[in-house]
Amino acid sequence: MWDNQIGVADFRVHVPQTAAHGTKNGTATINANGIQISRIYFTIQVGNRIKGTAKLDIEYRKNRKAFASYASADRDYVLSCIQGMQKIAPQLEIFLDVASLRSGQYWKDELWNVIPSNDVFFLFWSVNAAKSRWVKKEWKCALKTRGLDFIDPVPLDDPEVVPPPFELSSKHFGDWILAYRNRINR
Repeated sequence: MWDNQIGVADFRVHVPQTAAHGTKNGTATINANGIQISRIYFTIQVGNRIKGTAKLDIEYRKNRKAFASYASADRDYVLSCIQGMQKIAPQLEIFLDVASLRSGQYWKDELWNVIPSNDVFFLFWSVNAAKSRWVKKEWKCALKTRGLDFIDPVPLDDPEVVPPPFELSSKHFGDWILAYRNRINR
């Protein structure tokens, strides 16, 4: 938990004995209230135990631009989520089709150019999103052009009700707020 003070965090990692020795790349994400705001990329050496500590070379990338993929039927709820995201991370520019596209643009071409140009792809996942052919095209574009790490699920419905697509199923689609909302709505 960060309290606005400079600090140091240690992370211990168990490496299986069967792991190949050599250079390994890693990524750590930094979230604020569940919203990915930045990433830290680092490289470590896997091998025989090294005594002492070693300073890692890292690359820090703050998310500045995001793409919001959602079903039109969820727009009102998604807008309130985005409002909350921008309160937490005011520097984050979120591409939202209804607010970002202008009349006269070739919107299909624009989407395929915009999606990979962002730092993070927020997939607002719901029953409606699972049925939307455009949401499917958007997350497939994100997966193909930037990979699985680029996609950050924002679940609107319980993943037990609407499981993630197979291609994204290795990502966690649950959220504690969903558990709370489901309990209240029973």
